[in-house]
Formats: sequence, C-alpha cells, structure tokens
Amino acid sequence: MTVQPRMLSEGWNQEEITLPPYFIEKGWNLFLPKGTVSLLLSVITYILQGYNKHEIYELMELEEKELSLTPFDFTAPFAHKSEEARQVYLNIAKQESKIQSMLARSGLSYPQSVIDWIQLLIHLKIIHEVRQEDQVFLDVVIDPFPAPEEMLTLTVDERKKLEKYRLTQRMQKLSE
Repeated sequence: MTVQPRMLSEGWNQEEITLPPYFIEKGWNLFLPKGTVSLLLSVITYILQGYNKHEIYELMELEEKELSLTPFDFTAPFAHKSEEARQVYLNIAKQESKIQSMLARSGLSYPQSVIDWIQLLIHLKIIHEVRQEDQVFLDVVIDPFPAPEEMLTLTVDERKKLEKYRLTQRMQKLSE
C-alpha cells in the first residue's frame, strides 16, 4: 500500500515560511548544492502565492539575476582579495566538488541554473509537479519526506556522516 504524501498546498499552518521540518532532520542539507535552502524557500513562497510552474520558473530566473542565486560555478575564476577569502572559496569549492561527484554517482547533474536546480529537487521528489486542469503547478512534500539514502547513491563514508548528523539532530532535540 502506497501512502499519499501530505503536500504544502494542502495547508500551511505556520505564520512564517520555513523549510519542511524533515528537510534538515533527514540531512538533505549535507548533500545538496550550497544555496538550496534559499532556493527552496523562494519556491515555497511562490507555491503559497499560487503561481504555476512556468511562472515560478520565470520568477526564479529573475531572482537568479537580481540576487545572484546561482549554483556554484566551477569554471569561474576567483580573484582572491585576501588569504581568508581564498580559503573560504577553496572550502566551498571542495564541498561543492564532493556534492557534484555524489550527484554524478547517483546519475544526476550538478545544476547550472536555477531551473536545473528546481529540476534536481523534482527528481529527488522534494518538489512535485502537479497537473490541475491545463496547468502544471509545483508543490513540496511535507510528509513522508524522502530520505537522501533512498534517492542518492551514497558511499559508506557519506552514510556514516549522515547517521552521525541524524544522531546529533536527535540529541539536540532531546536537550531542548
């Protein structure tokens, strides 16, 4: 028996816009490109405002230009203003290279644009496409939320990292 997921469009009972609770709890933030949280929050905002998929894509392309909401560009040269800025850049590049490799191992591509990024989240079943009449809308899963290990090909070390992260999350919840 397949459980129908509870979706964002079925009702958001919070006053502010936040990520679905299981996004962080399940550890997606460890395996998706830097900036995914910002992108997902923007998409959620547009979903709640009733925009369709085409309109969301247009709005996200504007955000990409106006807010520099773009995936990491491995080809762009970086002019280091200081040694500290250089180290920050190198750390980000190292992390994003790991994510790029993990996505490739999973048969996916590192996004080159916000549209690619949204398509990645659709493929990972975090965002769903929903047909209503003659339009396609986007929606976000609230529960049951997919788990990274179900959708991605993780190495033993990545699985250990995920388990350690989840244990830390549970311990933090218990201490609250």
